[in-house]
Amino acid sequence: MKLILFIVLFILSGTLFSQREYISDANGFKISFPTDWELEKNSGSMEVKGKSGVSDVYVVVKEHRDFKNKTIGEVASDDFKNALLEQYSSLFDNLSVTNSGLTNFNGYDAYGFSYTCDLFSDIKLVSTHYFLVHNSRLFAVTASSTADQYPKDEKMINDVLSSFVFTD
Repeated sequence: MKLILFIVLFILSGTLFSQREYISDANGFKISFPTDWELEKNSGSMEVKGKSGVSDVYVVVKEHRDFKNKTIGEVASDDFKNALLEQYSSLFDNLSVTNSGLTNFNGYDAYGFSYTCDLFSDIKLVSTHYFLVHNSRLFAVTASSTADQYPKDEKMINDVLSSFVFTD
């Protein structure tokens, strides 16, 4: 019995300590990345980006008067979706929206926007964005990977996404 308890605690401690937590005091959130992921911090409007090979998860924060005292339900109109479609269609070929609409992301109201597209002529990208409004700022929590790598990294990507929480 003691041996089983020791093994369970050993496995849990490895899981708990294999994460690196990123905390943004300025924008009031935290997110955890595996320790072997590369982290890029404060690059333009991108607060943090974690990357492992061709898979990444990043958080972009934008403050704008249009988000003041609003919920994502008030912000995420048809115009919001059309603006996303226009923006991503101008960046990528063969954009195909796989899911979009109001959803729940880690207990927060969010607008989910998932798509596939051609990153290059021979590489397909899979991407999911969760848009949230918090303290008059728009947060975009995004995960992406190549279509062939995504099934291999899906659990790791979902673990990172599920670690995102507001701290204020």
